[in-house]
Amino acid sequence: MAELAGNDSEVARSVIDELIRSATLELFRTEAPALTPARVRRGSLPEATERFGLGARVRFSGAGGSGFLALGCSAHFSAGAGAEMANLAWVAERVEALGHRIEKRLRQFGVAVRLETPEPLSVFEPELGSATPPFRTTHLFGAGNAELFVHLDGQLDIERIASAGEVPLRDEGDIIFF
Repeated sequence: MAELAGNDSEVARSVIDELIRSATLELFRTEAPALTPARVRRGSLPEATERFGLGARVRFSGAGGSGFLALGCSAHFSAGAGAEMANLAWVAERVEALGHRIEKRLRQFGVAVRLETPEPLSVFEPELGSATPPFRTTHLFGAGNAELFVHLDGQLDIERIASAGEVPLRDEGDIIFF
């Protein structure tokens, strides 16, 4: 994928950040209605990932890019699940659902990726890709005493996203005609 001018690259990164933020808030709207974005870190993971006891990742690949999407959360999000295996299944389901929401939003820009089977992680170790991937961003969210983060690591066709310009993001359930 080609190197972009600084401004185009920044526009594409801002669009992707908004995709992640809106998809995450939409996914957790019923489970954590008070969930709010705390901050975005580009290029690194949160400093204290050990406080996120649950984690899962889903890898993606395709013509539009490759990499993985990871979700880490404190046990407060899945407190009703009970046993550790149920908690791991819960977070794996959430990262898969989040991956599908982001995948759908990326298709609005002509970026096609395919998700693999999610992998639950008992200890969050995201297995970073290359030392300096073209795209790495982490979104931290909070809701009272519960926290979560969403981490995207890999390559995306940000040239296509930047060239698409402003595309109004569709909500879940919207019908899109091509």
